[in-house]
Amino acid sequence: GVYRIYSSDMKVEESQEFRLGLEIKAALAKQHFMLHYQPIISLDTDDTIGFEALIRWTHQSRGAITPDEFIPYAEKNGLIGLIDHYVLRQSIEQIRLWRQNYAMPFYVSVNVSGLAFSEPDFAAAVIQKLAEADVPARYLAIEITERALIENIEQARLCLKQLRQHGVKVLLDDFGTGYSSLSYLNEFKLDVLKIDRSFIANMKPRIQDNPVVNTVIALAKTLNLKVVAEGVETSLQRQLLKELGCDAGQGLSLI
Repeated sequence: GVYRIYSSDMKVEESQEFRLGLEIKAALAKQHFMLHYQPIISLDTDDTIGFEALIRWTHQSRGAITPDEFIPYAEKNGLIGLIDHYVLRQSIEQIRLWRQNYAMPFYVSVNVSGLAFSEPDFAAAVIQKLAEADVPARYLAIEITERALIENIEQARLCLKQLRQHGVKVLLDDFGTGYSSLSYLNEFKLDVLKIDRSFIANMKPRIQDNPVVNTVIALAKTLNLKVVAEGVETSLQRQLLKELGCDAGQGLSLI
């Protein structure tokens, strides 16, 4: 058998986790989670072509709690679905407000968990939220990671197909860090590949010394997909990506 030596630290850890769960539910109910919208900028024209909705939580007594802390907890304890739908509702409402005030040549992309893609009615729920807010589907994009796609391939394929048939864009997030098998790229209907920030951070000054980034961009072009680079923090990175044919980027040097 497997034995665990009990210690008082375990009780403290469990009670802290339990409290975090209660606080997440309360923050959702009171709309204490905020969304920040990070621009996605065309490297050719410098126009804003989209925004990624990033969830943030400023706790009343603990201050800022990072997504790295509360998202894994929410995934482990069955709360991530509530967060997925919260972010979707808030993002669609923001699109509705922007459309009232601006001509909108951009989309808003929302990260969703693998659990969302395993819900049989997820695509229908997204489409219903758009209809209720009177927001055309072309203004919304869904971001999904490689790992989440592979967790439930059949359901994910069906969900992506339904979303794209209605005009919702689909972005593959963190490309190159997960499954890294190219076979599934043909199976799924996608619009955009996002190159993970770890590859951008390690870019070398000479264009020929960046074979991974170059290969990802070339692959995307072959598959007729757009490419967005995450974590573009320097003008050199920006220039190299533009020369390599990357379509757009996110990061400090682009704001």
